Amino acid sequence: MTVQMKSVNYLFVVFAMFCGLRLAAAQDTITFVTTDSIIVHGDFYASAAASNGILILLHMNHSNRSVWKSFAEKAVSQNFDVLALDFRGHGESTQAQSREITFESLTNDDYAKMINDVDGAVRWLRSDPELANLPIGIIGASIGANVALSYAVSDESIPAIVMISPGEDYRGVQTLPAIKLLENRPCLIISAEDDNYSSVSSRKLAVAGGEGITLFQYEAGGHGTLLFEAQVDFSDRLIQYMLTHLKQN
Repeated sequence: MTVQMKSVNYLFVVFAMFCGLRLAAAQDTITFVTTDSIIVHGDFYASAAASNGILILLHMNHSNRSVWKSFAEKAVSQNFDVLALDFRGHGESTQAQSREITFESLTNDDYAKMINDVDGAVRWLRSDPELANLPIGIIGASIGANVALSYAVSDESIPAIVMISPGEDYRGVQTLPAIKLLENRPCLIISAEDDNYSSVSSRKLAVAGGEGITLFQYEAGGHGTLLFEAQVDFSDRLIQYMLTHLKQN
């Protein structure tokens, strides 16, 4: 039986390669070094079929990439490749090449430089020939939402972003000046009305932004990735938005 199963698996691999299919990969831990020498850790999830694009997932402050695991697996089932990373000073990303960097040691300048963590993720993805030409969307929660916007403004190749519970100013990373520079690229701003600061910020951003802005607000659900637990349609809403806007590229 074991030999037969191995033969079947081998034949499936050959068939998949012949048809140009990509095989599902287990969650892989990856690392890369940013332009300012921070060693960033992440989890890469590969789509089993022809990819609809890549999603980069950016967590909240004082959190880590593990909060995205269930969503990442669901996105992969919809044929996205996914990279969830630990921001500098969070999770496993606590080493620079010459020093330790901890959450407690982070300054506003460090938060501003989290854009380099996203840049490193994009560079890592673009270095893979199988991934290099796929569209990349970014989904960020809380400080991750602010950083997602900051990065997208600097990289016009990013076709769409999702900002979950953004703020006007999180640790010095400001959004109102940046949203105007996004011009008309698609951006979903999503928050809950019981998260007052983010709710107010979200409405201000929607007014300040261009025609590409979509604002959606739940009555309740809390802040950032807490919405996954509070709202049963939340994952599907994010995935459908990215399916729509990455497929257009």
